[in-house]
Parts: sequence; C-alpha cells; structure tokens
Amino acid sequence: MPTTIRYIPSVLYLVVAVVCLVMARKSILARRIIPFHEAAAGKPWEDMEEPLRQVILTLTRTTGFGFLAVGLLLIATCAAAPGHPGAVLKFGSPCIALTYCLGIFWSTYRLHQATRTPTPWKGSLAAAALLLAAMAVSSVLG
Repeated sequence: MPTTIRYIPSVLYLVVAVVCLVMARKSILARRIIPFHEAAAGKPWEDMEEPLRQVILTLTRTTGFGFLAVGLLLIATCAAAPGHPGAVLKFGSPCIALTYCLGIFWSTYRLHQATRTPTPWKGSLAAAALLLAAMAVSSVLG
C-alpha cells in the first residue's frame, strides 16, 4: 500500500480535532446563549432571568471544555500514533472522541425533534462518521 494511505486516519482525526477546537473556543468564551438554543427555548436571551442565563452559560462552557478535551485527545493521538501503532492509540482514543460526538448528536437531535429548531445534529453525526472511517482505514492498514 502507498505510504500516503497511512496518513488518511490522521488527516480525518485532525479534521474532527480542528472542528472540536473551534467549538471549544466558541463555547468556552460564550457570553450568551447559542442561537439555536435560544430559538429552541422560544425566548430571547435578554428576556431570560439572570440565574437562568448563568446556568445556560455554565452548561455551554462545560460543553466547550468537552470539545477541548476531545480535540486535544485527537491531536495527541495523531502525534503519538506513528511511533506507537498500538490498539489503544488506533482505536481507544478515537472511541472516546466518538462517544463524545455521538453524545452531542443524540442531545442536539433530541432537541431538534422536541422543538423543530434547526440544531447542528448533522455536523456531529458527520464528525462521528469521519471517526468511524478513520478507524476503519486504520484496521485495514493493520
């Protein structure tokens, strides 16, 4: 097999990592509710009581730190994988990231179903698909 094929899993992991880091930055530094959450709540941010706003910001920032952890995990996996091709790096770390992406998918899809608000459930499902594709390529490469 050409050596360039060996880089496919790392490239896919890095794509998901970059998206996670972007979402981490947005979420951790958030000063107000995410627009689709506001639409689902059916109430403008300005009309929400201050304690509720603080709870929402706390949950948003907590989610952001989850995105940060997954992004860093995937970057570390790519950095360590060439020297240590073991099963933990090939599948363990990506499975942790996959669990997070599927959790985000599940919660945003449920919110979409409950409120008919457009949520980013398709993006989290796409990230999960990229992770699965990268793991499949890794398993074929041996």
